Amino acid sequence: MFGLRHSTHPTDLIIAEMLAFPFASVEALENRCSGLPLSLYGGNGPTASGRLWRAAERYILSQCNGTSLEEVTAIRDFTWFSPKGIQEVHLSKILERFVSDRIDIRGSYVSPKSPVAAFRDGRSLVDDRASARLAWQWAVLSMPPEYLLATHPHLSQQEFSVSLTMELPSHLDTLLRDCGYAESHAHVGAVAKFTQSWAVLMGRAHDLLEDDFLSPAANFNEGQDFTHWILAAALGRYVLAEGLMFQSQRQPSIRQAVQAILKDLEASKRDIIEDGLNHAIRLLLAGRLPHEMQTRNTSRRQIVLAEMKAAAAELFRQTFDGLSPTDELEERDPLLKLIQQKSTQDKIDVLPDGELMRRMTLLEKRLPVDGENESPALAQFRLLFWQYVRVRCLFYRHVTQRPQIPGLQWFIRFFDRLRPTKTNLDYQTSFRNALSVSGWEKGLKSLELRTAPPKTFSEIRVLQQHLQEFLRKLNLRSSASRGEDADLHFGTVLHFIKNRGIKGGYPNPYWRKTHSHPSQRRFRYQHYLEEAVRIDSYHQRPGESQAKRNIGFDVTGDFCPLYAYIYHNPEILELICGLDICTDELGVPNWAIASQFRAIRELADHSLKRVGINGTMRATAHAGEDFVHLMTGLRNVDEAVDLLALRPGDRIGHGISVGIEPFSWSQATGRVPMSLEDRMLDLLWAQDKCLKDASGQLGRFAKRISHQIDAILKELKCRDREEALHLRSTLLEPSELLDRHLRHWADDPTSRYIDDPSNSLSERFLRDPNFFQQARKLMWVDTSQEGDLLYLLQNLVRKRLAAIGIAVEVNPSSNLLIGNLSDLERHPLWRLRPIYPKPDDPPRLSICIGSDDPITFATTIREEYLKLYDVMISNGIGNDTATAWLDDVRECGLTYRFTRPYRRN
Repeated sequence: MFGLRHSTHPTDLIIAEMLAFPFASVEALENRCSGLPLSLYGGNGPTASGRLWRAAERYILSQCNGTSLEEVTAIRDFTWFSPKGIQEVHLSKILERFVSDRIDIRGSYVSPKSPVAAFRDGRSLVDDRASARLAWQWAVLSMPPEYLLATHPHLSQQEFSVSLTMELPSHLDTLLRDCGYAESHAHVGAVAKFTQSWAVLMGRAHDLLEDDFLSPAANFNEGQDFTHWILAAALGRYVLAEGLMFQSQRQPSIRQAVQAILKDLEASKRDIIEDGLNHAIRLLLAGRLPHEMQTRNTSRRQIVLAEMKAAAAELFRQTFDGLSPTDELEERDPLLKLIQQKSTQDKIDVLPDGELMRRMTLLEKRLPVDGENESPALAQFRLLFWQYVRVRCLFYRHVTQRPQIPGLQWFIRFFDRLRPTKTNLDYQTSFRNALSVSGWEKGLKSLELRTAPPKTFSEIRVLQQHLQEFLRKLNLRSSASRGEDADLHFGTVLHFIKNRGIKGGYPNPYWRKTHSHPSQRRFRYQHYLEEAVRIDSYHQRPGESQAKRNIGFDVTGDFCPLYAYIYHNPEILELICGLDICTDELGVPNWAIASQFRAIRELADHSLKRVGINGTMRATAHAGEDFVHLMTGLRNVDEAVDLLALRPGDRIGHGISVGIEPFSWSQATGRVPMSLEDRMLDLLWAQDKCLKDASGQLGRFAKRISHQIDAILKELKCRDREEALHLRSTLLEPSELLDRHLRHWADDPTSRYIDDPSNSLSERFLRDPNFFQQARKLMWVDTSQEGDLLYLLQNLVRKRLAAIGIAVEVNPSSNLLIGNLSDLERHPLWRLRPIYPKPDDPPRLSICIGSDDPITFATTIREEYLKLYDVMISNGIGNDTATAWLDDVRECGLTYRFTRPYRRN
């Protein structure tokens, strides 16, 4: 039996969330405290600590099921309060005590340490740095690392110039630097550091729209009020910088800082800026929107927003004088520009917000612990500072994936939230920043950057021009045809985003009004399949006229513009090296996009030969990452190979289902809700595998599967199983789907297929809304008895991938958070490529390591290698074995890269 604690949530995650709560929660913003009193209750009811604790208790216990109240209370005392009995603990002291226990500063790098030394075998005291680094990662997922580092005592007397990334062990750093590594999975829009995104957001705060931060489950009224808080933070930050950095008084005040800002301004601008600053200060000090601003479109709400935007525009426009769009992202920070203008030093190398935190920490060290003898002006200034910190931390958590909620629908929300930080950023800036974040000059040998294909012909041309300019400024030229050693292998992978047809993160009941939902005049996934018909008609055929082949330059869509551009401008393939299918795996099936995907790849292969470029267009597909039933994940991987015609050298993105231990999954999952349609397709796939299994091991499941299929078909009023088999074959053969069904409907969209009993199951499946409604009905599937079946099916899929030579892209932090793995020890990659393979195991699969979205998952590609190394060391794997395994994986990444070689001129 299990003990009292049966939580899958790591203790370090709970510690990190408790530490962050006074700094990164709406409740803390509303409580408006600058310190935490030791007493939870006073004469007038709960103190600031008491109110905050009640909110933290509800949040953490609801998020971390299986954790006892006694444990959470002990963690609260460990992170919030001092054992010395101090009446009130300054917030900076809480952070300082935590980082003093958790990290050392070694040169310019962070070196985490274990806060509690562990006894091993009762003989030696060990400081387990591998476990300490893994614990530190939970802390930086909860709040920005620059705030933590800035409070470290070793930084109290020096400029804030410590790297926010962890130092790699010297032998691992040497391996990556000397032998090189590949970044095989990074999205252009998310290859950034949070400090860079915040700098961009602050610089364009005056351009923000009220709806920019709308997102399901977001703070501040699902993001509707976030624009007000971001603007208030941008203006309040300006006041704080003036008070902390440029006022000579030992105790800064808001009033003096505002006067200093207004002093040298023109009279015509002074009133505008003062009004905006006052709105921002009042909002931050209050901790919540006034009642008259809580309803959208009220006059007061719009006035306050307009006046804050006007003030920000005036202030930040001045600081941007002479700033080029090609400057680094950090240089777009108006506060950094202000510091550089006002500083008496020739050069100041700081992260502005880290420097503000450092100075506030030094200020609070001079203050009495109990708050006595503190002037009201200073108390107000301190409150303004911590309220600003809370808004910034809340935005950090707004864009950084929250742990323990699995599935791509949750991730899509976080990825979409980055949009305001990317507006008006040109491709070159994004590419250059990705190069830096990925480790240029630190061993990066191959960089793949993923971006969605532009929607028009002209926009693709702009992308091509920016790519060419980016490589020109790096002074790189193609070395593919010269046989020269490459300095960098670079390539762009265009990923086609699956979209179920509704706003991201708002799933509709029973999939109504999605691309999957047919109607009287629409068939399933018409948005995608009509493009398939158009592209298919564009193929060159004998005797076809040039006018017929000429697609034109004004075509729009997801696939057609790229097809047209490659046909007319094949030289772009020197820069575009791969195609990807990504995002909502469950939202759009691969049969809806297979025809157009294969057509583009076929055209690209032909065009590469036309322009004399060696190689082929590579392909990858996100599959087996998101599923309710493991069988669905396995089917999606297997069918992706067929539908997308994957071949040796291609990859599967994530592929978690191929590595999950089936017996553990089936027992732990129990029963799951599935639609009749999804379950039918899973069982038809499993039945097909049973019939084709040469070993005969799956044969004993064939009868059980057949009975389950018959029961579902009866529910769907299907005449016989042959119709279901025909449906499956239709969906798996793109040409049959186009020729037999879609062309007819495209010619005659009013034809009546609805409620006609003579219709085949394929026709009803694709066109009949009544059938769709019936097929989306839910059934409960008991997984506890399916472990043996899932194990054999998984082995077949793994053997197939190994036989073809298809690698699996592994993104450890991404999978940890999206897949709800609780820790990397449970990551399926250890079964995909075991450290100690057994003779009866399926073949080991090649895996490539990628970061996916560094800002969303608070990581970098080098740190992903470090995390895997630490997991092995923490579990008793020897250093030589762990390093050899990583070297093998590193080499796989370079072997399966989707890039072309470039060298310096």
